[in-house]
Amino acid sequence: MALHVSEKLRDDKVVMAQVENNNREQAMKANLPSTAVQIIVGAMQSHQTMATRLLSDETTRGLFLDVVYELLKKDTGGELMRAVR
Repeated sequence: MALHVSEKLRDDKVVMAQVENNNREQAMKANLPSTAVQIIVGAMQSHQTMATRLLSDETTRGLFLDVVYELLKKDTGGELMRAVR
């Protein structure tokens, strides 16, 4: 799920500019959280259990967003996606 969200966020130029030009705290106050929630909602059919927990549990969502941020910042998601393709 984190890879899915990070891959979708990578397509968002505004979010990526915020991640690339700010630290985690600043990026988490910008578009990243709300855009990630929109992606999670869109993935509910295929990832219903995970998405439900992320949307209902703020602590879990915070941890998830930390992972997503690190994937975006380090391009780990891109490396993993290229490795599995």
